[in-house]
Amino acid sequence: ALIQDPEILFLDEPTSNLDPETSRTVKDLVLDLVKKLNKTIFICTHLLDTAEELCDKIGIINNGTLLIEGKPRDLIKSVDAKDLEDAYLKMLRITRNKNVLSWR
Repeated sequence: ALIQDPEILFLDEPTSNLDPETSRTVKDLVLDLVKKLNKTIFICTHLLDTAEELCDKIGIINNGTLLIEGKPRDLIKSVDAKDLEDAYLKMLRITRNKNVLSWR
């Protein structure tokens, strides 16, 4: 993908199912591509901690609808959340199920 020197790279789940060491290597590569080579990178991921670390702008999509977009810190602050995962859950009004093992 890099041999043609594209201006924009599209990465689909770049760190999914990777061990921590390899995941860190991929994240460092992405950060280097942005900072050293001025690349624009579009990342699709379900790993919100990865998105929070790597992305300067995030869009949250639910059922094909873009709910909100902005800087990670701004999204987190907009719903008074502790991190991006918490913000996502608050935006979708998902509450923690404390009775997952309710049959016991």
